[in-house]
Amino acid sequence: MGSSNRFVGEKEGCEMRRIAVVVAALMVCVMAVVGCGGQTKEAKEYMTKADNAFENLDKVLSETSKKSNDLLTKAFTGDISGIQSNPKMLEEMSATLDNAIKELEKVSSDYAKIRDLKGVEDYVEYANAMINAIKVEIELVKAGQQLIAKLAPIAAAGDWVKFAETIKQSAAEATKITELTTKVDKLLKDAREIKSEKKLGES
Repeated sequence: MGSSNRFVGEKEGCEMRRIAVVVAALMVCVMAVVGCGGQTKEAKEYMTKADNAFENLDKVLSETSKKSNDLLTKAFTGDISGIQSNPKMLEEMSATLDNAIKELEKVSSDYAKIRDLKGVEDYVEYANAMINAIKVEIELVKAGQQLIAKLAPIAAAGDWVKFAETIKQSAAEATKITELTTKVDKLLKDAREIKSEKKLGES
């Protein structure tokens, strides 16, 4: 009888321990105010907001980059007619890029909010990938801005001899811009693959 009672007692003790473990797990979820599934809803909202802001900004940057690339590529080959026809264009591009840097920093901050959430590791991985891509894109925009800012006042002054000379001396800056563009494209591709593979925001 003693042996039987001891067995029953051990069984009840085991059940109590299991209950305690479950209660502890539930308490952790409650304490975190996130539920056992993590803060997926909040992560999705932050991601959607940041993605939309980035896509809109990316369109503006793409249009500006295309214009500047077309003008500067021709200028590097000796054709500065496009810039001569609208000398103020470079100043306008410089202002656009200056504003783009501020907006990119804001978008990066939006992605960073996901890092503070609990139980959303996949979203954090994607956010980190986008933050890294944006960091390099800001470096790219600054590089483009510096080149344009150097050329803009010369174009505005109509000193086309000096402009042609400055262009020839800016091959290193042009190479850096090309390298950063390639790097940004790869980082954005990698980030979007993470989002797609993990099906983020789809449920």
